[in-house]
Amino acid sequence: MAILSVVVPTRNRASLAASCIRNVLRLEETDLELVVQDNSDNATLARIVDTQFSDPRLCYVHLRDRVDVIQNFDRALACATGEYVCLIGDDDGVGPEIVRVARWADANSIDAVVTSGPARYTWPDIRYKLYGTYYSSTLTLRRYTNAIQEIDPTQSLQRVIRSSGQKRNQAVQIYYGIVRRSCLEEVMKKTGTYFPGPSPDVAGAVALGLVVKRAVRLDHPLFVPGVSGASTGGWGAAKRHVGELKDQAHLPQWSIHAWSDLVPKFFSGETIWAEDVVQSLSAMERQDLLKEMNISRLFASCIVFHPRRAKLILASLPSAITRQHSSLSVALAQMPFWILHTVLRRFRAVSRHLFDILFRHGKTLVRSVVDIDEAGRILDKMVIQMTLPELPCQAAKSKKPGATKRS
Repeated sequence: MAILSVVVPTRNRASLAASCIRNVLRLEETDLELVVQDNSDNATLARIVDTQFSDPRLCYVHLRDRVDVIQNFDRALACATGEYVCLIGDDDGVGPEIVRVARWADANSIDAVVTSGPARYTWPDIRYKLYGTYYSSTLTLRRYTNAIQEIDPTQSLQRVIRSSGQKRNQAVQIYYGIVRRSCLEEVMKKTGTYFPGPSPDVAGAVALGLVVKRAVRLDHPLFVPGVSGASTGGWGAAKRHVGELKDQAHLPQWSIHAWSDLVPKFFSGETIWAEDVVQSLSAMERQDLLKEMNISRLFASCIVFHPRRAKLILASLPSAITRQHSSLSVALAQMPFWILHTVLRRFRAVSRHLFDILFRHGKTLVRSVVDIDEAGRILDKMVIQMTLPELPCQAAKSKKPGATKRS
């Protein structure tokens, strides 16, 4: 049995997926499995796999019946046989030490590994609204330390909930993370899906935060997240990641019908992540934790990033406050603070990016990189090998996420 299954769901993006397959299969480890779940309505990727790949580590499944993103991701994970599983998009890649880290995690009884994400690849077709083509065809590697830090899954989950899914850099997640498959099966047994929400990344992170007992964070490029024009990351780069819920064919219909009163009813990064928190906690029977959501902060973020929808957002606030049993007057009084807070955070982020462009502070940029496969091969020559210590057994079990008193 493989120690690690790298799982890649894809649909109608054959050239991206083919490069992703090459990226993963460049690794020489025999205890690696690559699962590619293809929901394309054509046979383009199937023909590429047939003619260009004969690696026994590749499990390729092509099912043409159109399904939503959660169904496609569920199908993909169901095919994985590894002790650990990680999930990446078809425009992403992996770092050279990912399998060795999975073996180390198994030897040290670690359920999940998250990473700081110092590497990033921007595909040639990306045009940022603020930065134009500056990052196009570029592999970016931020300075990293190889530091290993144990994290508390309960505290990480609390940060995700309180930020309504907006802050998850230390969350236990399978998307750009390594998770023991038994933890995923525990979520499936309880909810009927590995991702009990409208989108896989945050929904999976919330559910896993309730079942994972031991996790670590590595400051190391285990993954190479890719941003392509056809991905949701590419939509966000071009500021097109917003619309009506009814127009999002890739979302599961059940999640749209179950959309809560706690979140404004339109599609954007801010709203979909918040709704992931709500639906995932509900599916895991932890609705009591919804009281931790900062509704004023969520609505302030929505107003700042989507001012054209301010009327809809404000009209949704009373029902959200009622659902959370909070005070509308208090929420309204807090809104100016959170609006200013969000504006200042956005200004700081943009300023930092512009500073990086001017001075490349702490970053290495490799230009004219044609695809994620080439990005991975370049990264192989740049990565500093990790020292993976033997971790002591925990003296006592961490407090289970379920220990919070129910309201």
